Amino acid sequence: MKIFSWNCRGLGGTDTPIIPYISWSVRYYDTSIVFLQETKCSVADGVCKTSPLNLPHFCGTDSVGTSGGLLLLWDDRSDILPLVTDPHFILCKVVNRGSNSVWFALFLYGESCTASRANFWNNMKALCSAYSPLCMIGDFNQLEHHFDKLGGSSNIAGWKAFLDWRISTPLSELPFSGPQFTWANKRNSSSLILERLDRCYASENWILSFPDAHVQNLNIFLSDHAPIVLSTTIPCKKPKRPYRVDNWCLDNPEIHWLISSIWNTSCQGPASSAVSFKLSQIRSGILKWVLQNRHRFMIDWSSISHDLSASASLVHDSSSGLNYINNTNSMEHEVHIQHSFWKQRAKSDFQFNDGIPTSYFFSRSKSRQKRLRLISLKNDMGNWTSSDLELSQLVMSHFASLYSSSNQTLSFSALEDLSIPHLDGFQQDFLSQPFTSKDVEKAFFSIKPNKSPGPDGFPPRFYQLYWKVIKDDISTTVPFFF
Repeated sequence: MKIFSWNCRGLGGTDTPIIPYISWSVRYYDTSIVFLQETKCSVADGVCKTSPLNLPHFCGTDSVGTSGGLLLLWDDRSDILPLVTDPHFILCKVVNRGSNSVWFALFLYGESCTASRANFWNNMKALCSAYSPLCMIGDFNQLEHHFDKLGGSSNIAGWKAFLDWRISTPLSELPFSGPQFTWANKRNSSSLILERLDRCYASENWILSFPDAHVQNLNIFLSDHAPIVLSTTIPCKKPKRPYRVDNWCLDNPEIHWLISSIWNTSCQGPASSAVSFKLSQIRSGILKWVLQNRHRFMIDWSSISHDLSASASLVHDSSSGLNYINNTNSMEHEVHIQHSFWKQRAKSDFQFNDGIPTSYFFSRSKSRQKRLRLISLKNDMGNWTSSDLELSQLVMSHFASLYSSSNQTLSFSALEDLSIPHLDGFQQDFLSQPFTSKDVEKAFFSIKPNKSPGPDGFPPRFYQLYWKVIKDDISTTVPFFF
């Protein structure tokens, strides 16, 4: 199991690359649980924005204005039961399907106000002692050691209350790899501060159940916090997927020239061997061209992550930390430009093709339509319901109350007071009479004569003669009609 935790500082709108970056991270690290802090939106809005992640189950808390907001998403590989939801944490019960072992996960977003941290950690002390085995992960908003900070004052606010909680709670910090610092104020001056605020703690029995568990710190990118990934098992090297040539490659003139130049070369030997050799050369040539020019056509998240990781590994003082933040800021600026460019290009292609989407966006929209279903609804008590039976009962009760009235006498009396027009007996008898031949003839010739031919190419006079011929025949074959 892998858990992706990130204080994203707002999911943003559709014009920001935050959601594409989360989507790439979830696919690249193969995470089954995603925990986002400070979404700055409601749970419903956050679920709508994160729909490309294809994580059908969720819970969380709404933001208060433009601050706060928690969102927990998971797929069908994990059996998770939310127990307690709070603006600062989500407590869940986790069941491993393979071993049927049960443990508890506390997804935390620490108190940012220094004056309220003592009370907050006292509440966490009571919560941690009541559930075991327990694992805590998230943004603690608190330092534990002096070496976890670079720059700024040596005084750590709220340190005493946090140490009291650490001493009284039998939890151990899980080892981590990657960059040392997970938060930065991103100031391009001597006032730059780097801290490690995102961590993971676990109880002793949890560590015994998952002895290979470790945390990987990612890069500070598109937020002032870095994501962290918790893995409960040793990461295995995934086999490389065979590269598939996309349509954007085949539309490039350089690919056309490459194919024609290789195909027109002369080869010695049988024709079958020559064809096989040329196809092999074309395949290797296209692959080499795509790998060299991929950055020109899309955001290469892997290359960005690799470059930032190399820069973060060199951070050991304020000067190297400033270089790391400068590289991060320049890459963020470049990513925003690329994301805006490709968004505008997709819109231009859509308009150029008269509103017909490309095959890529058509497949994306079709796959999204297949995923459209009611996952959860909030009842009158403010609680989320997700089971099929509860969802059907909630929808039925809503429409039953919507189209019913508590005072039937009042509703009928209100209808009686309305002056609704009605048909009298003479009008009803007149409308009930069968059509006569005169009525049909009048309706037949009620259309204004036109000099242009009729729908069959005949002039209007033809239809008048045609009616006189067939009128007697119709009256004899269908006498009841007249």
